Amino acid sequence: MDPINDIDIEKPETETVPETEGAREPAAKEKKPAKPKNKAVLTVVLLLVFFLIIAPLGTYFCTYLLAIKNAKDGNFETADKLLLVKPLTDMHDNVLLIYVDAGTLKESGKLNEAAMKFYSISSYEDALGLAKECSKKYADKLAGKDKFEEELDWGYQVSGYDTELGKQIELDARYHLAAGELAGYRDYSSDRILALSNELKTVYDQGCEEAFDAYVESRAGVALYHAYMGNYAEAANIIETIKDHNAKTASLYEEVAEMIFKEGENLYYDGDFEAAAGYFEMISDYSNAASYMAVCNALNLAAVSTDYESYLMDAFGYYDVPDVGYVIFKNSKVADKFFFGEWKSGTYYYRLEQGQNGKGNTFYTNIPMIDFNANDSFYYKENVFCAGTSYAEANRPCFTFYVKSYYEMSIYCEKNGQTYYLHRQ
Repeated sequence: MDPINDIDIEKPETETVPETEGAREPAAKEKKPAKPKNKAVLTVVLLLVFFLIIAPLGTYFCTYLLAIKNAKDGNFETADKLLLVKPLTDMHDNVLLIYVDAGTLKESGKLNEAAMKFYSISSYEDALGLAKECSKKYADKLAGKDKFEEELDWGYQVSGYDTELGKQIELDARYHLAAGELAGYRDYSSDRILALSNELKTVYDQGCEEAFDAYVESRAGVALYHAYMGNYAEAANIIETIKDHNAKTASLYEEVAEMIFKEGENLYYDGDFEAAAGYFEMISDYSNAASYMAVCNALNLAAVSTDYESYLMDAFGYYDVPDVGYVIFKNSKVADKFFFGEWKSGTYYYRLEQGQNGKGNTFYTNIPMIDFNANDSFYYKENVFCAGTSYAEANRPCFTFYVKSYYEMSIYCEKNGQTYYLHRQ
């Protein structure tokens, strides 16, 4: 036997060899049908990314661009609706968000809030113009409701962003506040009228032309204030140039003129004709002040002039000035001049003569006189001829004179209670 042939060699049998894990690997690598499944997953993922991220972003940016266009066209409500994700817009374009928000406030009538938002982004698009528009409209709205204090506050706010426009709003409010107070003003004896007039002048000088009429009216009020304070010359000086401006100044002129007229009248009745004439001259076109002035001037001249007769005749020639025959006795010089000459009754029986010599005035009459002492003298105390040892002691009336005109007078006699009518000869 061949030794080699006698050795038993075991040959593996493929069919009976048990499978091991190592033997399975080649078979597993050959499973190619799994690839189509992986492509499907990738497609799903890509679709999810598109629908969940890319598509929404595309939609967002499309609507964002449309929102910009509508905002620029002034369609703020539409633009607001197109801003689908405002937090996202706020991250990359917060100015647009403020612009649109301001616009929607404007369209809803919240003009003050809209103006402030527009001012905060004044360099964006037409935000500054829209801010001005809202500011003006809001100021007009407040003024239309007579809310001038609020309008003034609004002007101060606007001035922080727009000095010129804010100043205009402030001036308008200040004008209305001052003019409104002036319209209801009554106490012209209070110096508040001075402050009002100064405010209106300031507002007018700073460019509020609408304030002119109110300012002129306030000046007339200032004139009346000075009249109350006794500063009549100042009052007349102010009111003279503006009295015909309008109905209000004309009315205030009447009040001022009446006060000055009364003051002149008081001086007239006191016999201070020179001072009285000055007051009537201040208001020479009021009532019959010009006539009073002429009478006062004539009587004043009669007291000092040798041509007193013509001046006395002039004084009695103004029939619209009462009591000339009474006031001449308020000035002793005028009274003396009036009696100079010869007076006689209609029967020429009773007479009165007054003249002058080196010692003074002479007086003669045959009308019965009261009994008097040798050391008594006679004095005119207004229109009463009194006896006494001195002017202060002259308390016994003798005659009472009633002067009707330059040519006529009557004398009441205390001695017999009779009245005598005399005419200048």
